[in-house]
Amino acid sequence: MKKIIAILLILITFICIFTINSFGYWLGDTPDVAINDVDDLLSSADESMISTVLIEAGNGSGVAYRVYIYEGYEYYDVYDFRTDTGYIHDDLVLLVINKKGGEYYYYLDTYGEPHTLISDKEVKRILDTPAVFDNIKSGNLTEGIQAFIPQAKLAVEGVLRPAFGRVLVVSLVIAFIAAVGSAFGVVLFYRRKLHSESYPLSKYASLKLNLSHDTFLRKSVTRVRVNS
Repeated sequence: MKKIIAILLILITFICIFTINSFGYWLGDTPDVAINDVDDLLSSADESMISTVLIEAGNGSGVAYRVYIYEGYEYYDVYDFRTDTGYIHDDLVLLVINKKGGEYYYYLDTYGEPHTLISDKEVKRILDTPAVFDNIKSGNLTEGIQAFIPQAKLAVEGVLRPAFGRVLVVSLVIAFIAAVGSAFGVVLFYRRKLHSESYPLSKYASLKLNLSHDTFLRKSVTRVRVNS
């Protein structure tokens, strides 16, 4: 009987230890890695440097910035990232870089508050930023990620979105310049058309008048009777 109780206690202890470890993993006791380079597409030095920049970008804001890099044809998003890493932070901005068929593809995924803070237009502006697009598509991942981080942070803070008044003023100025330029072009075109010769006679022919006289041929009279 004592052996059975001892065995049961050992089993219960083992189960408790396993449960606590698993619970601790899902609560984020595992190291919070800022950049996950699954297939080692970056050097260790670059990973360390980028990780520092990512963590500094999120300090004091409550929003975490993370990067996931992998090679393959499977799709990966922020939910896969949270499941694989046991990530518990509610506010997350994730840059996913995928090398597929020798080409680099990348996209921005969000979770929590950043999902409403960053609009679809801003996502496009971030990803189409020349320093981000050109570097990542050409394989310069380190430079591309470094260019991505400040743009994403500006979007979260609401600074990336231009002020409506500034956009309106710039639009009105551009519209005014376009209207004036069009009107000026039309005026010049018609003025040149009015002053131009229909046929350049002086260029292809010449006329010198030496003699001039009038010849009377006939006379005709027309009478109309008007009754009073």
